[in-house]
Amino acid sequence: MRPSVGGVAGAGGEHTEHEDRPWTRAIPNHPARADSPAYRASRRALSAIVETTPGGFYGDGNHQDHHGGGLWLRDDAGWFLVRNLAGIEWSAQWGADPARVELLRRNAQRLYACFPEAVAALQALVGGSYNVRQVLATPIVDASGVALWTDSIFNASVPLPAAVHTGVLPAAAGAHHYPAPVQEIPYFARADLRVFVADAEGSPWHPGARETAASRWCGRSMDRRCRATSACPTASGGGTSSPPTTRSPVRPSPARRSPSRRRDPRAARR
Repeated sequence: MRPSVGGVAGAGGEHTEHEDRPWTRAIPNHPARADSPAYRASRRALSAIVETTPGGFYGDGNHQDHHGGGLWLRDDAGWFLVRNLAGIEWSAQWGADPARVELLRRNAQRLYACFPEAVAALQALVGGSYNVRQVLATPIVDASGVALWTDSIFNASVPLPAAVHTGVLPAAAGAHHYPAPVQEIPYFARADLRVFVADAEGSPWHPGARETAASRWCGRSMDRRCRATSACPTASGGGTSSPPTTRSPVRPSPARRSPSRRRDPRAARR
C-alpha cells in the first residue's frame, strides 16, 4: 500500500492509498478438493454454535465455514470466538511446514487449558468424527497431522457470509482476495465511511480511508486529488461527480524566464 498524492500519511492529513502490485501465489500440486469427514463434522459444530450466538461480528445470516484459525471458547455467557496466530486455508496445507503448524497447535492447547469446559462442549458437537482432545494434544509432525488440524474445529471455524468470505469488489471484499489490514476495515469502520472507493462504472479503483461527508473530504487545499479530478462525494449520497483516476495529477511546469530577462553574470562583477 502507498499513500496517494491527496495527503501525507502519518502527518494527520486526510489521504487515500492504493495498491498497484498484483499478486500470484504458488500452490503445490494436490488432490482435487473434497470435504473430509473431519471438515463436515467441524462445519456442523460451527453451525450449531452460530445458532446460539446471534449478532455475529462478521455478519448475520447464512454463513460459510472459513479456514481462518478460529478458536471457540465458552464461559457463563456462552460461546465466544478468538482467533489463532494464523489460519490455514485448505489449499495452503500442501505448502505447510508441520513444525510451524505445531506452533499453532501449542498456542491453542495453552488457551484451551483455561477453558476445559469448551473442549468437552466441542467434542459433543463434533460427535464421533474425531477426538477433539486428541487433536489438541497430539504434536503435529507430518502431513496427516497438518490435514487433520486444517479441517478441525480449531482451524475450520470462522463463520463468514459468502460475500465476506470469497466476494470481490465492487460487491464485497472477501477474505480470500484482499489483505486483512484492508479487508477487515469494514468490520469496525463508522457507518458513514465508505472504505472502498468506486469509479463511475462501479469498479473499485483503490481501497482507501476516504470519508463520504463532503465537508470532511473536499475543499481542503492539501487534497490535490480532489481538486484535480473534481471527484468530491456529494453531501447526500457520497457519490462522485466524476471518476477519480489512479494517476497523479499533472503538475504545471515551473514558469521559465524569457532569455531577454536573464541577468548577465558579468554584471555583478562590474
